[in-house]
Amino acid sequence: MTKNEWRKHVLEKRDACPQELREQYAADVLQQVEQHPAFQAAITVFCFVSFRSEINTLPILELALKQQKAVAVPLVNRTEKVMEAIKITSLNQLQPGYMGILEPSPELEKLDPKTIDLCFVPGAAFDKAGHRIGYGGGFYDKFIPQLRQGCKTIGLGYAFQVIEAIPFEEHDHPLDEVITNLI
Repeated sequence: MTKNEWRKHVLEKRDACPQELREQYAADVLQQVEQHPAFQAAITVFCFVSFRSEINTLPILELALKQQKAVAVPLVNRTEKVMEAIKITSLNQLQPGYMGILEPSPELEKLDPKTIDLCFVPGAAFDKAGHRIGYGGGFYDKFIPQLRQGCKTIGLGYAFQVIEAIPFEEHDHPLDEVITNLI
């Protein structure tokens, strides 16, 4: 299958997953994140804000804030077609933005990606080698190379989003690992 075919196939499966199952899977992912050495060691965490049927990341953001980590979330700059890391201190600082996704205000502090220790990445699909299929905007393909060397990149998703092998291209950046609901 092509990337677009995989994206369509996995997103249909994800959207069909019942809400109560998605909530349980998100709780399983939260438990793994909380126990992960990279999360425990991180001073600055970047995490996408979940949208639609993605793994719910709000509890992860709340946990990082509660542990007094510096927390940054994406803000899409539609003019330049890039994503910026914006520091938040509360989930109340998020408002509907690009495509209805909760985003921080552009007036908040912008973080240099080189200061990020741990970056949680969304995806439509992942493979065991860390390749991912995003949503087609290329935002993370441009953002990940800006991270410092040694920053851990982790995809978050459901187990059924992990497929055997993803067709990848030169501009794709493999993740260090993927965390799913399977413990």
